Amino acid sequence: MIDSKKIGQFIAAEREKCGFTQEQLAKKLYVTRQAVSKWERGIGTPDYELLSKLCEVLNVTPNEIIAGERKEKNNTQYVDNITIDILKDHTKKVKRIIAVSILIIFLLIASFLTYYFISTYNHLKIYKVSGSNEEFEMLETLAVFSNEEAYIKFGGIKSLNYEIENIEYYYMKDNEKMKIYSSEKGEALIIQHKGYNEYFDFKDIDTMIKSMMLDISYKIDGTLKKSTINLNVERVYANDNLIFNEEDIITNKDIEKLDLTEKNNLSKIKNNFIQNENNEYELSYTDENNKKINMVYNLDLNSFVVLETSKENIEEFYYWNDNNYEYHFNNKVDKISESLFNNGNIICNKGDCSTHKAKYDYFEENYINIYLK
Repeated sequence: MIDSKKIGQFIAAEREKCGFTQEQLAKKLYVTRQAVSKWERGIGTPDYELLSKLCEVLNVTPNEIIAGERKEKNNTQYVDNITIDILKDHTKKVKRIIAVSILIIFLLIASFLTYYFISTYNHLKIYKVSGSNEEFEMLETLAVFSNEEAYIKFGGIKSLNYEIENIEYYYMKDNEKMKIYSSEKGEALIIQHKGYNEYFDFKDIDTMIKSMMLDISYKIDGTLKKSTINLNVERVYANDNLIFNEEDIITNKDIEKLDLTEKNNLSKIKNNFIQNENNEYELSYTDENNKKINMVYNLDLNSFVVLETSKENIEEFYYWNDNNYEYHFNNKVDKISESLFNNGNIICNKGDCSTHKAKYDYFEENYINIYLK
């Protein structure tokens, strides 16, 4: 370790032995007298270039100046090894600084990762919402909640016989009804940002999950009635896995293979339709009755849609691979009817659906059996 005071005393003693004043020594070294004074008082030490010149003027070695004493028989090893010892000491200091720096960086990284883990772990959750009674059934509804945003896709309501006037979704808090959303069909995608309580308060999410309900206002023989359904909110996903198993990943290609091999034979679709950039197969033509036919098969959604357009009518046929059908009829005078067909049952959503069973049979015979079977 360098002893600045000892070095200063040594420089002063050797200067006096040579008969130099501080001013004279300063002129020989091309420095100020104040600089020499600071060295001798141990306030500072000469730099490397001045040290070499100082050794020449005072007739001493660099090791003797650094040691602060002349080399004698009894201190030979100390003076000769002084620079090595200083270098070792400096190396130890550097290593300590590096070690402390690494520790600080590690603690900062650990703190950040801990904060990130705490702020994100189990903070993305997806729920499936369902519910039914003897008169109504809630269609597929999903709710996604994160730290900053919430998304709820309401699917609407199925009804066999009733004309629905309004559907209202809500939850109970402190015995008070907290409205989320209402509309005639009950279909909607609502997006809630944290801090903007347009539909609900973010603080109420846990309460909402436990007590979500809906009221259905409907008419029977002109009389307005109301039916209430307690909804079941089931969590289907949360980012709470500490270890992610890559073997469980299913790629789009895997899904495509499953769809092609297990659900439908698409050879007729591929041979007769034109594939577009949206991974859909399309075919359009005009039949012998001058009716325009537009067909679209979506490979990702596994859906088949047919539109038949004539001067008077527009008919829409929808098919999903789980054997769900949907039919829309519009005679261009706003007389519209809509229905769903599943497991042999027709669910009329709108208008007069008395002829829809024949339409489903027609759709299956003229399109499904030809292109998908």
